Parts: sequence; structure tokens; C-alpha cells
Amino acid sequence: MNKFLSTPWLSSLTILLFIASMWIAVHAHIVSHHSEDDQQFLYYAASKLVNTEQHNAMVDTVSTFLKSEPDADFYSFRYDERQRVTGNYPLMSHTITLVRDALAADLTDQNGQYPYVLSSIYNIALHFNVTFIFLIFAIVLFAVRRDYLPAIAFGLMMILAIDWLLPWKVPSWILHVRPHNFTEVVERAFQAVSLIVTSGGMESFFPRGHFIVLTIPVFLLRWSDRYKTAYALAAFSCLVHISMGALLLVCLMSIDFLMRPKILKSPLILSIISIALAVMGSLGILTDTGTLTSIPIILAISAGVAGCLYVGARYIERLTPFIIRERVLLPLKGTGPIASDLIILYALWALLVPFAAAMYFIIGAPQNAWTWGELPGRYLMIVRGPLIVALAIGLFAYLDRKKPRWATGATFAGVALGVGLFVLALNKPGAFQTFPDQLAVGFAEREKTAIAASNGTPFEYVEADIYFSIARSIDLNLPLPMGLLNFTPEACHRRYHACEP
Repeated sequence: MNKFLSTPWLSSLTILLFIASMWIAVHAHIVSHHSEDDQQFLYYAASKLVNTEQHNAMVDTVSTFLKSEPDADFYSFRYDERQRVTGNYPLMSHTITLVRDALAADLTDQNGQYPYVLSSIYNIALHFNVTFIFLIFAIVLFAVRRDYLPAIAFGLMMILAIDWLLPWKVPSWILHVRPHNFTEVVERAFQAVSLIVTSGGMESFFPRGHFIVLTIPVFLLRWSDRYKTAYALAAFSCLVHISMGALLLVCLMSIDFLMRPKILKSPLILSIISIALAVMGSLGILTDTGTLTSIPIILAISAGVAGCLYVGARYIERLTPFIIRERVLLPLKGTGPIASDLIILYALWALLVPFAAAMYFIIGAPQNAWTWGELPGRYLMIVRGPLIVALAIGLFAYLDRKKPRWATGATFAGVALGVGLFVLALNKPGAFQTFPDQLAVGFAEREKTAIAASNGTPFEYVEADIYFSIARSIDLNLPLPMGLLNFTPEACHRRYHACEP
């Protein structure tokens, strides 16, 4: 038994159970969400790659309408904000586009099959993405320290247990408060603290969930002294979610600039950072015709950032005041790579919060609800997985030194918990439904609305209907159904939380 426990097989089984449970959970989300706005937004964003000119023309029509409605301020800001991030998910958008191209002949069939073909595109693309992400997750774990595997397995199960057994979901938009509502401000402050442990999101079909999954192996690679591979994976994660990927890269560069400047003197790492910045900038240009930034400028900025990092890393010791170097940086280095990473990560968050709060309240909540309002919460979502796995690594290191039998017991407990959560995953609603037909039901209802709106029937403004109808108009080369553009004061009163000054 001890020989068996000395091998990584038991821990590998637990990690495999984690991956299988997560895959089933994401699959259940895909088949049980019948045409809601996030789902529609993914296809809407991908449709911009198909016909950018037609897409932008219809977007301008919707945006102009919302700006003309005095009660629609919230939705006007939200729509414009989401329009600006249509290029934020390159991997997902291009996957959807490739699947769409493969089924293009069926997609344009006018015999009432559009919702069913669309559901097939969604299912193939979304399932491909989640499978691809977890395949990368599994492969990367072969490169981490083998002695970490029992702790990694236990930590992953703790994350899953928190998400599924304590399902109180705290919103990532933690600063979305009305300044005059003191009670809400206090409530959100306590929620922000709880986000450190409770912020979930990994089992989402949305690219944000895929990105959060990848943050764990990025830090495990760093803690296994594989910094080049960690930066390469972080650069890839930018293709999953550009804005959160950029935030992760900034965090990694900040940590290494302070703690391990020699890492940033590596030509390979600087090249990876430069390529990541250039690709992110280029993708932003290709998906946003309103930008004035050109490809040469993006390349120059990327090279400039790499050059500044190199020079700064080379002279950091000379530039750092003596008292900071001796009293702060050296003690932090002495804590080791795991503790120093986490300390700086949460110190950066502590510095970010007052700045984000000031920007949110001074510039105005509605205009910045999806930038400064979400940034602190999104940040905690990025670092929550690495935190819990790091705590598990620390726990196992302590038990191995003090009470090895307890470490063995924790290894078995992780397996038992993994089996239990896998059984729970198998019983999730929708886990084994016939997924192509499930989504088609919701799409068929939205298509009826789009057809009726095209024939002059007025409908209240609904975000998901707008996304669906713009994508459908591009697929079938049709005009935007103008009957969808209605926003009445009564509708605003029903959405009082969005209309409050």
C-alpha cells in the first residue's frame, strides 16, 4: 500500500475525477441554458468575423436607438461596452466560425432548420473548447513537480467541493453599488472578502470559465521552476480571454520584476511576452474597425514593453531604495516562490481596489460597470484557484514533516471526495440529455420573435433577442428586425435596478 501511495497513480486518479466532473458540469451548463444572453453573445461576437461591415451597421442602429431613449441609459452603456469586447474571445470566436463554415450549406436552408443547425454549431464549438482546455490542463500537469501531485489533487477537490457543496455565488461585479445606499456598500464589502475563497466560475461554458481553469497550471508551472512554460501558457490563455489574459500577464511580470528579475532577462520569455502583446493588439484591431491603432504601432509598443522589462530587470537592485530592498523584497524572497507569488498578488489587489473604487464612483457607475466595477472581482477569480491549491501544497508539506499518516489520510480523503463529486456530477440536471435538440427549443422561440419583428410586430428590447437577430441576419443575409427596437417607461419600471439614478 505504501509503495502504491508513493507513486502518483492515486493522485492522478483524483485529478482525472476532477477533470471528468468538471467536463460533465460544463456539458450540463451547455445543454440546460436555453438561449440566454451570454450564449447568444458568443455567436453574436463570432458573427462579426463573418461579415464585419453588416455586423457594425446593425450594431450602430441598435446603439443609436438606445441612446435616443432617455430611460435606456443602463442598457445603452451595457450594449456599447459589450460591443467593444466582441473580439475578447479569439479561440471561441474562431472555433464557432470554423464550425459555422463547415455547416454553412445547412445554415442558410430556409426550410425551418436554422435553429437546429445553430444548436449543432453551438454544441460542437462549445464542447470542443471545453475538451481542448481540459486536455491542455491535463497535459501541463505532467510538467509540474511530482511531489506536488497529492496536494494538487486535494486542492482541486477542495475547489470543486466549495463550488458545489457551498453554492452561494458572490457576484464578480462587486463594486456595482449605488453610492447613496450605505447598507449595500457594507454588504458588498463583506462579499468582496468572501470572494477570495468563494469566487467560482470554472464550470462555465463561457470563455471566462475556461480561462480560470488555466490559471491553476500557470502558477503550478512557476512553482515547479518552469517559468518559460508558464509564460507560454499565460500567453495562450490570452487567446481564451484577452482582457483577463492581459491582467494575468501584468501580474506575472509584476511579481518577477520584484522577486526574480533574472527571469525577465530571458530572451525567450521576453519574446513570449512581446508576441502575446502583439497578438492581443492585432486581434483587437481586426475585430474593432473603430480603433486608430495600426499594426506597426502595436509591434512597436510590444517591443518597447519587452525592452523596458529587460532594462528594468537588469537595474532593479540599483533603482530600488535600500530600505525597501532590505526590509520588504529580501524577506519576501525568503518565503519561497509560492508564498511570495501569493503575497504580491494580493498586495496588488489591495492597491487596485481603492483606485478602481475611485474610478468607478468618480467617473460614473453606469459607464464603468464592466471595467472598474468588475475588475477587483475578476482579479480575485483569477487568483482564487492558485490560492487554494497553494494552501493544499503547504498543508501537505507540513503533514509530511510532522504527521505523514495524516498526509496519507488526506490523499485517500481526496480520492473519496473525488468519487463523491463525480457521482454528483453524473446526477446534475441535463448531464445526459440529447444536447442538439435542447438548445434548438430556445433558438426556435427567438427565431419566431425575429420573424414577427421583421413583419412589423413590436417587441420590448431584450438583449438576447438583439444578439440572436443580428447573427441570424448575417447568416441569412437579412435586414435587422426593427420591431425589436422598443423601450418604454413601463419596461424601465420593471427593471428598476437598471433605471435608478
